Amino acid sequence: MELADQVTDLSEVSSEWQALYKQEGDGWVLKGPEDTSGLKSALAKEREARKKLEKKMKNTQDPDEELETLRSAVEEYKTKERERGIKDTLRAAAIKSGIREEHIDKVITLTRSQFVVTEDGGIATEDGKSAERFFSGAYKKAEPIFYKGPGKSGSGAAPNLGKGQKSEQPKSWRDSVMEKSGKLTIDKIRR
Repeated sequence: MELADQVTDLSEVSSEWQALYKQEGDGWVLKGPEDTSGLKSALAKEREARKKLEKKMKNTQDPDEELETLRSAVEEYKTKERERGIKDTLRAAAIKSGIREEHIDKVITLTRSQFVVTEDGGIATEDGKSAERFFSGAYKKAEPIFYKGPGKSGSGAAPNLGKGQKSEQPKSWRDSVMEKSGKLTIDKIRR
């Protein structure tokens, strides 16, 4: 059944369809679609938002690449933190062993490659010596110039050459390492 657009008497329309008509003037008019301008503007806004989102999605990295970038940043951070922890441990051991404050950074730079992180998270030389033992023992004998003196100064004070050292030019720790590796040192060239 087709509905008429306009009727003069509402009784001309079946009772089930009468709700679709509204009174206008002398007759009844079939209600048309309501004002949809609000719906159209909302639809336009949603379409614009979708375009912006799609554009943004095109400009972002692939999620796998982004995840890999984040993993790499975390690894870099862990490495820096591990290195900072090693240097802090070496610094504490150097201070405790009597290395002069002005030489600590230099000593850490020179000796850093001698140390590894142990399974329990500690710091030791490759042969298992603790940093404190390393700085208090062989390194002190090899490089006494980096260490604090016995407290004496002025005329008549014996030079701080370390236990068992002769007053002749001591062999530096660096020279002994270079000698072991077979590389030439300045002292070898001079001899």
